[in-house]
Amino acid sequence: MRIPRGAAGASPPVVSPFCCNRRVPLEYDYEMIDPSRWETRERGVWRYRELLPDVKEIVSLHEGGTPLIRAKLSEELGFRVFIKDETRNPTGSFRDRFMTVAVSYGLPHAGNGFVIASNGNAAASLAAYSARAGKPAYTVVPRLLEQGKLNQITAFGARLIRYGESVDECIGYAEGLAEGKGLYNVTPESNLVGLEGQKTIAFELWEELNRPTWWFPRAAGATFTAFTGASLSSCASG
Repeated sequence: MRIPRGAAGASPPVVSPFCCNRRVPLEYDYEMIDPSRWETRERGVWRYRELLPDVKEIVSLHEGGTPLIRAKLSEELGFRVFIKDETRNPTGSFRDRFMTVAVSYGLPHAGNGFVIASNGNAAASLAAYSARAGKPAYTVVPRLLEQGKLNQITAFGARLIRYGESVDECIGYAEGLAEGKGLYNVTPESNLVGLEGQKTIAFELWEELNRPTWWFPRAAGATFTAFTGASLSSCASG
């Protein structure tokens, strides 16, 4: 499947990560990938650039490469348990992995800025990355949202729109803004390109643990679980 491209300043269509109850994969030329090149690169999402969508300019805040911590639970269970601390990402969330790829890819199409529907973490992440890119950001969030997230979003200069009672309501509003104002939509539920960035946690775990046996994700949404799980499976079969 080809990644959609649009004219500069327009809001090109984004592809849903699921179709017919199945995840829609992006295609890469795995035969041309040499993992030994990664050893000399800085830790982080773009360490694995051959397995990410092509972009003209990388918008990064040095996301990824988060620490892997040995849990005390290991002693009780009798086998090694590690915790991947994603709070060490620039805005404190795994969504930064998503956003560096989504914003970098969308930058040529975001002449009027970016828009997102979110219940907090992704909106705060977009606020930071759009500021880094020098582009306006419109964040559509539910009316009831914790003050800490609101502060984080506005601190980076994003335009805050409080709408509806749930993220589902916000998604429709964000889609309307994208079409009406010519914004590039990076809502995680809609943007397949950005989800490619989240899978890099699987590549890091593979390098750090040398074929992990089990992986237990926190409750972070079906797309995160599906993409990371599929990436670990790809590593196992590669």
